[in-house]
Amino acid sequence: MPRSKRARNAVVTNLLGPGLERNGLVARKRVRLKMEATQRRVLEDTSAEVRADLEELQNNGFALDTDNADDWVDDPAMADAGLFQDEGLTSKQFLTVMSSLFPKQRKKSHIWGHRMARLHAAWAEQLNDLIALYLEFKTTNPSSTPSHYPLPQDNLNYVYIKCLDIFDGSSFEYIPRQETDIHLTYALVRAGYLSPTPTEPQIAISLRSLELLYSLFRAAPAFSIQHFTWVVSDIHKPYLRTQISVAFDIFYRIFFHLDKLVKQAVGQVGPNYRLKNSCPACHCKVEDEPERPIQLIVTADGNTSLSRLRHNFATDARVFPTRYEHSSSLVHSVICATCEMDGPESSFISDSCLAWKNARPMPLKSKSGAMQLMDETGLFSVVCRHGIVQFLIDMVQSGELAKYPIAAADQLIWTFGHNILFAYDIGCTFSATLSKSSIGDMAREAKFRCCTGSFHGAAHNRLCQLDFLIGLQQGAGIEDGEGNE
Repeated sequence: MPRSKRARNAVVTNLLGPGLERNGLVARKRVRLKMEATQRRVLEDTSAEVRADLEELQNNGFALDTDNADDWVDDPAMADAGLFQDEGLTSKQFLTVMSSLFPKQRKKSHIWGHRMARLHAAWAEQLNDLIALYLEFKTTNPSSTPSHYPLPQDNLNYVYIKCLDIFDGSSFEYIPRQETDIHLTYALVRAGYLSPTPTEPQIAISLRSLELLYSLFRAAPAFSIQHFTWVVSDIHKPYLRTQISVAFDIFYRIFFHLDKLVKQAVGQVGPNYRLKNSCPACHCKVEDEPERPIQLIVTADGNTSLSRLRHNFATDARVFPTRYEHSSSLVHSVICATCEMDGPESSFISDSCLAWKNARPMPLKSKSGAMQLMDETGLFSVVCRHGIVQFLIDMVQSGELAKYPIAAADQLIWTFGHNILFAYDIGCTFSATLSKSSIGDMAREAKFRCCTGSFHGAAHNRLCQLDFLIGLQQGAGIEDGEGNE
């Protein structure tokens, strides 16, 4: 019988008593309450002056004089207070005792944000060296088989760490460390492992396992790290979702930078290089190819399945590296120059299309206040007629407004030139909006045309279909214009 999620997350702790099994959150809370009670009992026997000094130490820290750290003497007042007796403690040992007895209350938003910033800064410092070591490792070991070393001699420098591999299982390994290895992660990568933390790692994941996870993501996008962790847990018992997730993050950064170096070496660089070469059938031409009425057919549509609520504080300042996302600054630059209009009014748009629900802005056709709660409301995607993604636009703090297809049209015209057919579910009303925008003249000169797909266009009246249905556009062939559906 499979275990429930609550049972999988349960931990065994001996902090509350021998053999006592409780949920981890309950155990940590009871330990914290027990420590606070101990602190109160200790402070009850001290004077007000000592309590004030301890509170100042708790809030401002302990300024340690490194020059005369071990030349300090006991204060008779402290001895009379009965709080501590002279046990021969050094200043550093005294600071450790005080920190353990009177820990400062953490503020989650502040401490967690700084913790993540320090973690990313530590990885950024090691990233270039890790890339070189990974490239060296793959050159000598293409299959990425992790190394297993025998018990080292006493005079050798090594790292004793727990290692996890999806094929070999979990074991403690002796990883030799060279004199040039400034960080422990260097020795681990050289042996075929990667740790979740840049300093003082306690566990390492094999590069072979991380490469397998990367290949699974490429073959099955619905496959998640949690699924992979369950597979590892069923085979080798330990459930290490957080460790595998963090290790895969740094592995992806290494892989992304390596891919970037390879593309620079072979000359696959330049503005919009990926977009210009994303679909060979659409973007590559043969010699003396005749001009066609439509050079490129793309389908655009918005999706709200990736909506995300607004956070009260920012804890992760990283930016996901991708060559598919359209810059949000370019979207705002286009919309700032766009004419403000009350509605997509035009003489050649029928009244039924103007009154259609989908032609209204998304906040007006959704439930009251639903879009205002979201920080990111989804993605606006543009794909070619073969289903290959051209680029994505992040819809931030708004619904599917006109600025996103206008920015998409601007990007397509600047990249591919003229004779572009833009299939959109409200292509009829959007054509009027585009003609009145700041890029309206450029769109007319480039013969940029808008149309409706065969699925959405079937709901429009006959007059609209004669002008905008994709099946009646010269040069469109049998394309349906519904690639995003």
